[in-house]
Amino acid sequence: MFNRLAHFAESAASRVVVKSALNPILWLCVIVFPMALFGAWLFRGSPTIMIVFVVIAILPILVA
Repeated sequence: MFNRLAHFAESAASRVVVKSALNPILWLCVIVFPMALFGAWLFRGSPTIMIVFVVIAILPILVA
């Protein structure tokens, strides 16, 4: 029984496709950056809210 479980775990591990941790961060940049900049443009009359949106737009890029 243990041998079957070990074989199953080994075959499952060999099928796992390793992706980079950078992929989700890059997708976050692609999604968040334009939306946050558009939000900053919408609230250009309120400097505080505009700055918050700009910071939100820049953070994923700094993480990447």
